[in-house]
Order: sequence, then structure tokens, then C-alpha cells
Amino acid sequence: MNFLFACGGTGGHIYPAIAIADKIKEQYWGDLNRLLQVYAASALSNTQECNFFRLIVLKKNIDELCPMARGKTIPDFVSIRRKLSHQQTLIEFVEYEQADTLKYAASLVSKKWKVPKKVELPISNDLVMNGVYNRFIVCTKPQYYTNVWLPIIETATLDDEVYFVPDGYLHFLLLERMRLETSATMFINDFFELHRLHSSLTLDSSLKSVDLSSAATCLLGYADFGGNGPWQRLQATAFELNDIYSALKKSGAEQVEAWRGYDCSEKRLRDLQSTDVNIIHIATHGYWDIDMPLNSSSGLLLAGANSYWEGFDGAVGTVENSNDGILTVGEISQLSFKNLQLRSEERRVG
Repeated sequence: MNFLFACGGTGGHIYPAIAIADKIKEQYWGDLNRLLQVYAASALSNTQECNFFRLIVLKKNIDELCPMARGKTIPDFVSIRRKLSHQQTLIEFVEYEQADTLKYAASLVSKKWKVPKKVELPISNDLVMNGVYNRFIVCTKPQYYTNVWLPIIETATLDDEVYFVPDGYLHFLLLERMRLETSATMFINDFFELHRLHSSLTLDSSLKSVDLSSAATCLLGYADFGGNGPWQRLQATAFELNDIYSALKKSGAEQVEAWRGYDCSEKRLRDLQSTDVNIIHIATHGYWDIDMPLNSSSGLLLAGANSYWEGFDGAVGTVENSNDGILTVGEISQLSFKNLQLRSEERRVG
């Protein structure tokens, strides 16, 4: 089946189309949420009583556009509310366009409320763009907390455990690490247990607990990047691996491996594809270079990366550089781990 996307010339039109196309390619239509948002954006801004899951978008429109969507379940308020416990809240952020300006809102679902609550968020484009290009600023400037979380908290009493689904540019902001306006050392995640989701459709898998005692876990960190290059070993990742290893062992986990130094390699990671590993934890450098081809514009640095970094032009897919320690986003997209516990999948977005 072929898909053709037509859209306007600005990012507000192009990025939703790209997001839809990427998702279709990734899992051959598993997530209706993004396509629903494209149709629902203008409707949301005019809806007095917010019910994001039952917006004016008719499922038949989706069916006509994408036959693969027929028979699929569209998340609705009743089913989402039923899945939540009395200590859990789900927040759906939504980005929409109004008068050529990006606007933001949030829909809140909890067992406490008979209908979802809608909150308009006073987030300016400048605030969002500054956070996209400088992620650290989100952790230091209280304006982000004031414009994103404070309106939500003032509208409703959130539960201790909060699941949230970003949208649009909010995917790139550290929503879970925004500093309070009243303290330089207190953050939103000091008060709530926050879980980032890619879609409310994945709430089921996120609510399931992971049995660590029977899970096969591999920890990679404190890589030796080798040679004389820009990438230095991260001492803190050695402590990180030690702490996680100890915590897993105390929890009863029997199958835990930790790979450090030259063992923290791209080859080691690739070899895991043929194993029954359930959990992979990687602690290392990441990079982003807008001048490189899209498939290699970002990635992870593993053992030996310094030897190949100088002169690295983003070329991927050859035998010579498939285990060079520079694991690009394009290469990551081709990896397949059949038994991974995808609870951590939601944290890979953004």
C-alpha cells in the first residue's frame, strides 16, 4: 500500500505529515493518535468541554483515508479512565494552529472526574523554540513551569502518578524536569512520579509492572572511546552502572550483565539482537549535527568512536563502519530486539 501526504509550506503543516509517515513506516499503522490530532487540532480550540478522545473527528474519515485503520480501537475517555487507578492521572498535551500561531492545550483524565478537564496553556512560540534549541534552559528558567505545569495544577488536583503524552514541539522539551518558580532547586518531578508516553494507546503496556527477577538485563556504559579525540570517558556512568547493577541484584534479578570500557561497543549491542535480552540500559555520549544526512544527524557514541570521529561524514550501512562506535539514528532504526520490555520505549521520543 502506498501513502501520499500533501501539506503546506510551514513547519506546522510539514512536521505532522512527517510524524505520520514515520509512524506508518515504523509499525505499519499502530498509532491512530497522531492522525487524529491532525484532524482534531482546530476542533479542540473551539471545544468548550474538552474530550480529546471523542472529538468531532469521525472515524469514517480515518477509514476512508487509511483502510488499514478500519476496525482499530480509537482511545476514548471511558476506556482510558477505566485503566487508571485512583492514584493516576493521564495528561494529553496537544499542539494546534490558530490564526497562523501555534497554540497548546492539555486534556486531563482521572477517575475523580466524570469528564476530562481542558486546560489552555499560555505557551509562546519563543518559549518553545528556546527550549527546543537549548534543552538545559528548561531546567533553569521557571517560565517553563509557569506556562506548562502551573495552569494544569491550578485547574485540577493531580494524582501522585502522572502519565503524560507530549505533542508537536513539546516532544523536545524536558517536561518532567521543569524548575518551580519558587525554588532554584525544586522541580516538577520532585512532587509527582512522571511517566512520558508516546501515545495514550500505549498506556496499557506502561501500566504493567516489569518482573525484574526474571528479566535478562544488559547495562552498557563508561565506554572507552579510544585515541585522541573529542569524546572523553564519562566517570559518572561508571557509578550509574554500579548503582543499577546493585539495585537489580537486590531486587532478585539473576540475569544481569554490565559492559564497560571497550566492551561497551557497537558490536556488543548489535549481537544482543540474537539473544533474549529484555532490558537494555545505555549510559554514554550522544551527538547531534544538523549538517549531516538525516539518518546520521544524531546518535550514540560507544567504544572506539574517537578513532572514526575525525572525518566522519555521516555515511552509514557499510561493513567498514558498521561497528565504528558511532551508532547513528539510522542504524538504531534497523536494530531489532524481539524480547525487549518496551516500557522504556516511551522515553526514547524526543
